[in-house]
Amino acid sequence: MSDSPEDDQFRRFRESAEPTLKEFARSALPSVTKTLSGGTWHPYGFAIWYLHTVPQLGKLRLHVWPDENRKTRPWGPRIHRHGWHLASLVLTGTYRDVLYSDSAEHPGPGDWRPVAPYRVEVLPGNKRRITPEDGTLYIRQEQDREVDASDMHYIPAGKFHETLIPSDEFVATLVLLGHEQGVGSSAVEDQRLGPRVHQRSSLADSEAERILDRLQARLRASRPTR
Repeated sequence: MSDSPEDDQFRRFRESAEPTLKEFARSALPSVTKTLSGGTWHPYGFAIWYLHTVPQLGKLRLHVWPDENRKTRPWGPRIHRHGWHLASLVLTGTYRDVLYSDSAEHPGPGDWRPVAPYRVEVLPGNKRRITPEDGTLYIRQEQDREVDASDMHYIPAGKFHETLIPSDEFVATLVLLGHEQGVGSSAVEDQRLGPRVHQRSSLADSEAERILDRLQARLRASRPTR
């Protein structure tokens, strides 16, 4: 039985993303992290640096969950799905997440959980509008993952997931965000909230310097000695 076009596209994305990420981490990342500045806090508590766009694949970013002083959004849904494929190489620490199955109709017996769906829209000025949608979705935990340094993980477009990295752990990933796949970004939450807008905040210079210094030290320590 052959893969569907969507599965085949995801497979090809994975096959191209892995060598791209590993080569960049080997040859370019050590020098790139020395020249980075700025950065943005994601509402789920990790720092983001946009690096560049890889032709035919998508945006290359650095994500870092520091082990202190994370800035998180105190409200709103955390289980979410993207409109693009994602590939990630763990640089240091252990990445943890949970993947979920979902259904628009009650699937029957089993540990399915009803949740309220939300649409997520990108607004100018690095803002996000989160708007409740009609109806109810049902989700069920499908896979609980732990991914160690030097290993890859992937999330296909439209797959609900939640990142769960303890606040006392330092984790960094090199990430490729693929092109839009026609699946809108959305999120789910147990409660139904009214529409809200979240302004993503920039990292202070001192925050960025502290986080990147820690990352550089971790990367140096992990390199094999000659």
